[in-house]
Amino acid sequence: MDQAIATHQRVLVTRNGVPAIWMIADDDFESIMETLDVLADTEAMRDVAQSRADSEEGRYLTAAEMEKILAARARGIDLGDDADIVAEMHARGLPGAVCMATLDALISTRRQQER
Repeated sequence: MDQAIATHQRVLVTRNGVPAIWMIADDDFESIMETLDVLADTEAMRDVAQSRADSEEGRYLTAAEMEKILAARARGIDLGDDADIVAEMHARGLPGAVCMATLDALISTRRQQER
């Protein structure tokens, strides 16, 4: 049991030389169960597929852009689907500075609209 917990390896327990059960650490079991929950969630799997498609087509947000989006959200400014505009700009090969300036403008516009 200590081996399964310490190494995160599966341990096969046999009965009379015949495989009977597998022993895994509780953290590993919980991780497996969460994975199965996600795999069973149609909407989550649709989101994963969309993320893969976005990645393959070059649509993304940088860490700095995501930080700005989250900071705006913390101030009550929700960009909604407008953040997709910036991701699409990346896909079209526009420079990062242009994408960031656009994001700043979107946040500013939303802030003024919500006043």
